[in-house]
Amino acid sequence: MRTLVACLAVLTLGIPAIAHAQSEGANVRLAPELAKFETSIGNWEGSGSVKMPGMPAPMPWTSKTTVKPVLANQFIQSEMKVEFGPEMPAMVFRSFYGWDPGLKKLVSYSIGNTGELEVSDTVSWIDDSTLVVLATTTEAGVPTVNRSITTFDGDQQSFLWQGATGAKAFETIVEGTSKKCKQGYEISAQEWSAAFMPGTPESPAMKKLSGMAGDYSMTGEFSMMPGMEPMKISGRESIQSIFGGAAIQMHMLGDPSVGPEGVFTYEGLSYLIWDPTLECYREFYLNNMGETSIQELRFVGEAQLVTTQARVQAGQPEATRGTMHLDETGAIRKVSMDRMSAGHKPERAFLGEYKKATIEN
Repeated sequence: MRTLVACLAVLTLGIPAIAHAQSEGANVRLAPELAKFETSIGNWEGSGSVKMPGMPAPMPWTSKTTVKPVLANQFIQSEMKVEFGPEMPAMVFRSFYGWDPGLKKLVSYSIGNTGELEVSDTVSWIDDSTLVVLATTTEAGVPTVNRSITTFDGDQQSFLWQGATGAKAFETIVEGTSKKCKQGYEISAQEWSAAFMPGTPESPAMKKLSGMAGDYSMTGEFSMMPGMEPMKISGRESIQSIFGGAAIQMHMLGDPSVGPEGVFTYEGLSYLIWDPTLECYREFYLNNMGETSIQELRFVGEAQLVTTQARVQAGQPEATRGTMHLDETGAIRKVSMDRMSAGHKPERAFLGEYKKATIEN
């Protein structure tokens, strides 16, 4: 199942159209590194076939997709639904394209109702009309390489997804086409809450995080750059269990603050799942400043969820440690991030105190 999920997640990333900012002919300004994606704008409907190893015959599929710039046009978001007919549940995905300023490359992430998080290793335009996405995974202990090729031609796109396991040759798994249409698609509230397979129990690892769900207010301090004096910040965070408990969505919205370029309102999104192969939680994160990361989280004791990361920030090597402190109910009470950057002493970069909203009867 994971291979099918991976290929269809890449399919949704292989339709990187940018919607008309809610109105016909709107002028959408993207981050410069995403400019090539302007070659395709609008809603899409697609169809094709999928043939997994061992399948006696290809299985047809249809899809509907809407994509649009989000988070101050720093990322492209795609919402897609793939249907296989009455014998198999539909798959829904939310996917993102972005530019990682530290790694200086295009990145793509996808979360779907199967509870799997897909991360592509390489996203490249090999010419003005051909997008190639590569991803490596491990399937049942065997290394696997997935490659998608999307070719744009006016109002139509063709898609080919190929896979190779172990030392075997590449074979075509998914192929199809899509064309522009008027009707868009948005994941419904019911689709966000429903499990891929009805009756699927929540995993023990995800159930351990169930107390996090809810709405929070946050106050704290944040140091934007190493050595900089911290500034007071505040905001709200909404944490939601999605896809029958298979994943968690976190939406952060800061209160307006005055920065170097005027009044700024911070907004961020992240999605978290349990990865049984790595035996840890995985999360991808993105915000309206163009920042993005993929990270692993592990419990230290019963009340601290910790992640460490090495990255390049503003051209300098940097190591960070983030800690989410939980109370006895599993709710977040505090989040901290410690930072060590080249030429600077270790410092506390962020500290936020969280207060969970109470529900009145």
